[in-house]
Amino acid sequence: MCLRLNESQLLQRLKDVGGYNPRYVAINKKEACKFTNLSTDLQPLPRNFSGPFKNPRERRKRIVTLSSGSVLRGCWSRGFFVDGSPLKRLCTECSATTQLPSNVFPPFINEVLCADDDHFCYRHIGLCIQKVLKFTFLRQTGEFERDDDLSILVGADVYVEKTETFQQDIRSCCECRVFPFAFGGR
Repeated sequence: MCLRLNESQLLQRLKDVGGYNPRYVAINKKEACKFTNLSTDLQPLPRNFSGPFKNPRERRKRIVTLSSGSVLRGCWSRGFFVDGSPLKRLCTECSATTQLPSNVFPPFINEVLCADDDHFCYRHIGLCIQKVLKFTFLRQTGEFERDDDLSILVGADVYVEKTETFQQDIRSCCECRVFPFAFGGR
């Protein structure tokens, strides 16, 4: 008998290797729909700040599927205020949910992408650079190995699909990096 691990078993294996963070990964579509928007600033405002917080044109909400398996949930333009903050964005960022191949667990990731059409930042003396976090994921190998405990329990040979761990990049933010000439070549 050959068995594949179910969602709960895969999740426990993922937790065992330290790769589960529900802010960045989801085990199914229902959980992926609950992703928080990583492009917004979650820090509270200083108590003494008074000023404009939002520009109604700041957010371009749209659902767009990209060829990479990512679905854009919204974009925030360079130069506009970060939600709930007196700070302005230096790069255009888009919030996205990306679906990974069917043999990867967890299959959904929550990302922040640099906009493809907006490369320069800080008055064109810098570039918007995609930054990533590395997380541990599981990959189903398609190979099976005998599970002695289950085989004894069932009274027959039971084989369980093998998984392997690997590092997956999760695009986490868009950072403005300034050219050296902007500061006298230093």
